[in-house]
Amino acid sequence: MRKYSRRNSAYTVTAAQDDSQIVASVPGRRIRVLGLAVISGSVASTSLGHWVFRSIGGATSALTGSWYVGGGGFVLPLSTNHEDGWFETALGDGLFFSTTTASAGLQVAYVEV
Repeated sequence: MRKYSRRNSAYTVTAAQDDSQIVASVPGRRIRVLGLAVISGSVASTSLGHWVFRSIGGATSALTGSWYVGGGGFVLPLSTNHEDGWFETALGDGLFFSTTTASAGLQVAYVEV
């Protein structure tokens, strides 16, 4: 089993922000997400928007499906086995996050593999 050094990134994304870079790209490496928490900046349940993580900018690079949110958030629990994880970027790509209507605060735990 390879030894990885876990890293964390905290970020705030403004409303209707497309493709905000959360983790910078590392040449020859992938960003493997081990856990994350995302909280909506909107308390109104009528402010329904969606969030998606991408490998690079653009609609064709989605790593996750769209999460539809309205005044809430979600957590993907931390994976203690660094060989696994929730999703990872393409080789040499950074991790991006897009939101439609609501702003968001997020915390991401990841390793470079």
